[in-house]
Amino acid sequence: AHPLLADKNIRLGFAHSLNVALMLKTVLRGDYERLTSYADGFGEYSNPNIVPYPFDLATADKYFSQAGFSKRGPDGIRTDGKQRLSFSVTYSQSEHTERLVVIKQEAKKAGLEIVLQLLDGASTYKNVIEKKHEIAFMGFGGGINPQYWGSWHSDNANKPQTNNITNTNDPLMDELTTAYKFGTSTQQRQQLSKQILQLIHDNAAFIPMYKVPYVRHAYWKWMKLSLIHISEPTRQEA
Repeated sequence: AHPLLADKNIRLGFAHSLNVALMLKTVLRGDYERLTSYADGFGEYSNPNIVPYPFDLATADKYFSQAGFSKRGPDGIRTDGKQRLSFSVTYSQSEHTERLVVIKQEAKKAGLEIVLQLLDGASTYKNVIEKKHEIAFMGFGGGINPQYWGSWHSDNANKPQTNNITNTNDPLMDELTTAYKFGTSTQQRQQLSKQILQLIHDNAAFIPMYKVPYVRHAYWKWMKLSLIHISEPTRQEA
């Protein structure tokens, strides 16, 4: 719904301007891994053929130039002669700032300005669910199988209080998500899921960042239970 982000060239240029690999290597010390798609880790429902868009300045330049942002201003940010290529990224946890600063600094190499907008949790949720954000850095919890209709069907676009926070309105997406929602065959739903994930990737309205596909446990080799006995005070008879 955003005038600039409605241009697929801008979305693709943005995707190629995010140096997620550097952020994972430096700030997160290699502990996290790159998320590959909107529904990663769901077995046969996931699409193993999807590769997230890499940080590529030449490719970003191609897409931004096709969108009319071929020139740069004195600050290095692209412009089409009327407006700068600048977007706000809304997020809710201060611990993510260091991660996003790397993304912001690297994006400037592509001529893209990212303005970090840190809000408290309630304000972030309200801002995003009412579709007042430009770009949101966030994640949703999931169930046993991926769900798509609520977040990608046009019935939930361009209206507040829905999970379609990208305001995606695409006839093919509507057809696929409806068929997936009402499908009764596991095999059919798994095939539809792969098609939906490919379409989400191609539309570039969602950019996968990272995942933590493990749980760490810390334990002692042995345990010792210490008991402390506290004696009662001596009773004195009157």
